[in-house]
Amino acid sequence: MKRLYVLLLVLTLALALPGCSESQAQLTQDDPASQFPPFSYQEETQLWKKDEPGVCYDGFQNTVEAEGLDADGIVERAKKECTVVYDTAVISGYDSAEDMWRVEFYTSGTAGGGQTVYLDGRGVTHLIVYGE
Repeated sequence: MKRLYVLLLVLTLALALPGCSESQAQLTQDDPASQFPPFSYQEETQLWKKDEPGVCYDGFQNTVEAEGLDADGIVERAKKECTVVYDTAVISGYDSAEDMWRVEFYTSGTAGGGQTVYLDGRGVTHLIVYGE
């Protein structure tokens, strides 16, 4: 089930976000949801249990809040958590109800081996999931 979910997520990113990159237009704190696909952090945390391999809920670099983060700032914070080789880093979603960002790191054209970092609006990391 998880492999199917990861595959669908990768395919969605490949089709829906081909133009996204670290150089996206600056994010306004007023309406970040309008620039990025919505997702449910609560639903995704139901998929990723603490005791599963490749799922981390602690031991993060980003534990202190930051002020005034834009899209580039969110990506830069997420990079501090990244431990995989990648050539692409994108904000793949924003949950406005939870004020949570999903940042994907992966190598373009390669299935698996990526990393997803979930940060709140102040840049504090809450979850990391590694792709298979």
